Amino acid sequence: MSPADALAVRAESFVAVDQVVVARRDRTIAVAQLQVLLGREAGPDLSVVSSRPLPSGAPELGPLLRVARVGRPDVLAAELELQGAAARAGWERSRIVGLTAQVDVQWNNTQVGARVGGSVDIPIFNQNQGGVGRAEAAIERATHRVDVVRQLVTLEVVRARAQLAQSLDSLERYQRDVVPPLEGALDASTLRYELGDDSYLVVLDALNRLGAARLREVELEADVRRAHAQLERAVGARLAIALREHPAERSEP
Repeated sequence: MSPADALAVRAESFVAVDQVVVARRDRTIAVAQLQVLLGREAGPDLSVVSSRPLPSGAPELGPLLRVARVGRPDVLAAELELQGAAARAGWERSRIVGLTAQVDVQWNNTQVGARVGGSVDIPIFNQNQGGVGRAEAAIERATHRVDVVRQLVTLEVVRARAQLAQSLDSLERYQRDVVPPLEGALDASTLRYELGDDSYLVVLDALNRLGAARLREVELEADVRRAHAQLERAVGARLAIALREHPAERSEP
């Protein structure tokens, strides 16, 4: 190896050391931000490495949508608003006929008498049109809100599932088509160096390429985990639990 090549390799090693320092600093900052979001005090006992295995594939869309439409808090809130509007509309309609109770007391010089009864007011012109109209408008508004929320939930689930499928596909292709050839190139360059056919600079170059590829593989795995977490957020439940409670529908033969 020439002195110029040695200096170049030494400079690249310093760059790698600096990247490690920056990565450790970024990790410390990310852990501190996560502890603030969790409401925890700063401490070294927080593990930020997921112990769950990577998903093997994207779940079917049908069960995910069923879980999201019955379990998402925003869907439940919109449905409760619709139920409340319907209940208020029923109460407003009940006010068209007013029932009142009355007690008439009569007395004279020798005795006192009381008559208990009631009266029914059946309006002809005023049938609480204002209250009923407002209640029906509230029902219509709540119905549209339920439809909008369900459409947004469907969009979020479809988008998150597509992102998970894309991340899994990218990781699979990278592990199949990129990493193995680079490992083979490193083995070949090492063998040629041992036989004296190439300089050690070729081995270092192969090591650099393989290291960059493995770093990219880790980044793709992180993309898969983020997409999986985003899908669980869109569904509103852990996928393992949700898919057990709402399995995919099987078509009968």
